[in-house]
Order: sequence, then C-alpha cells, then structure tokens
Amino acid sequence: NQDRNLPDATPGNTSTTTTLTAVNNNLFELDEAVVIDIATVTKGTKGPPSQQTVTIRDDEATPSVTISALVFGAEGNAGTTNTSVTLTLSSVSDIDTMVTLTKGGTAKDGSDYTLATTTVLIPAGSQSVPVTLSVIGDLFNEDNETIVITIGAVTNGVIGSPSQATVTIDDDDAI
Repeated sequence: NQDRNLPDATPGNTSTTTTLTAVNNNLFELDEAVVIDIATVTKGTKGPPSQQTVTIRDDEATPSVTISALVFGAEGNAGTTNTSVTLTLSSVSDIDTMVTLTKGGTAKDGSDYTLATTTVLIPAGSQSVPVTLSVIGDLFNEDNETIVITIGAVTNGVIGSPSQATVTIDDDDAI
C-alpha cells in the first residue's frame, strides 16, 4: 500500500491523470489487481466512482516441468539405499507448482523400492526439487529391474519433456 498525491487539476478541468508502470520481474505469477482509491479531495468534492481497479496481466510463459534420474547401481543385500529423480521448472515461479507422478516399470513398489509420495510440491521461488526413492536390498537372484516415474499432471505449470525418468536397479545377487 502506498499513498500518492496526484497533481492538481488545471483550473477549469474536471480530471487529472496518473501513470502506473508495471515492473517486469521475470517470474510466472497470477494476474494482480491494483486498487486506486480517491481518499481526499481539496478544492472540490469526491464523487462516484472514487475507486478504480487495474489488472496487471502476467506476461511470462507458464513454466514446464521436466524429470531426470540419477544413475543407480547395485541394490545391496539388506536395508535401503536412496536415489532420486529431480523435478525441474523451466523458469522460476512466484506461485507453488504441484506435480503428480505415476510409477511403473518392472520393480515393485513396497518390495523392491518405496516412493514416499506421488504428489510433489515445487515451492514458489524454487526451480527444482528431488524426489527420493528408497531401493530395498535383498538376496534374491533376479534380473535387473526398472522404476519408471512419469509426470502425470501439473498444477500452475505444464508437462515438459522429458516427462519420464527410468532408474535401473542392478541385481548383485549370486546365481
């Protein structure tokens, strides 16, 4: 909120003007409203309308979300080993971005790995976030397995490319 004194109207004129300049901040954001109120008038009376709303339309493109995976090696024989995929925005956003993930591949969630959540928040002001996958070690001789994570939906953004990442779990158990 800022108070501004407008210049006096020239005698005989019934109006005056002022200029609002929007500042480009290079952030994707929702449209914003500026409300201008006439608070007091000297040498005259305030009449309707005494308030005007101006909408500042955002001119930045909607950011896209992409996904990438780290290279993962052997699963181990016990416990868990963490790896991650990373969700990245094409540009910083001034509003939270929500990403819904789907999972697939040959590895089974719960017995080969765990993924804590399939709904991920990229907070306003951040450009990327890691999503942790916990790979579960075992003693079973099996083929290498894959975890395929796909961006299913995005709120306050769009799905970019690549939209899918694959993590390969190398089996390290003897035959």
